[in-house]
Amino acid sequence: MKSNKIVEKDELNLERYPKEFQKFLKKEVEIVKELVNSDDKVLDIGCGKGRAIPEISPLVSEYVGIDIDENYLFQARVFAKKFENSRIVKLNVENLSDSFKENEFDKSFCLFNTISCFKNYKKALKEIYHVTKNKFYFSVCAKGSKNIRQKYYDMIGVEVKFDKNETAYSKAWGQVKAFNEDEIKTLCKEIGFKIKKIILINGYGYGVIVCK
Repeated sequence: MKSNKIVEKDELNLERYPKEFQKFLKKEVEIVKELVNSDDKVLDIGCGKGRAIPEISPLVSEYVGIDIDENYLFQARVFAKKFENSRIVKLNVENLSDSFKENEFDKSFCLFNTISCFKNYKKALKEIYHVTKNKFYFSVCAKGSKNIRQKYYDMIGVEVKFDKNETAYSKAWGQVKAFNEDEIKTLCKEIGFKIKKIILINGYGYGVIVCK
């Protein structure tokens, strides 16, 4: 490893990402923009600093972003103030049904492999299923992308260890799981989601569009 430095999440910014990741992030937002329409109430799960707000809020009726990181939430709220239809909520994805009604959101999305970081990703997906009426987009790390992922971690200065299943472990983010297409299909079937499309983006992660 190049560095033992643990980079705090609020120190990261898109410009520091390797080009592969910048392309990945851009493609994800493009997918979501094609997925939503002007009548939609949408949920952004793990909204982070709010990078999707200026891209998505102008296209929908209402945008709600959730996260649990206080630094991220502060910055996301700064973005959200610029759009009257946007609000940010501190909430754990595993508790969505405590705060939102069944089918409250027309569409939902979870960018940048956030699902891969959830320890109880099945419970998280079940909660998302409960509050989402129509379609949901999410991405996960792809098995076979270990070298690309290692390049990313090296560049930002986070030390990781991979197990035989390509799950990455670090002090910064805990575990980040990787999936193959069959595992994605099995997972979605177990939750109840019907897969519309699975897209391998830049050889790094799978973008998945599902519906109920």
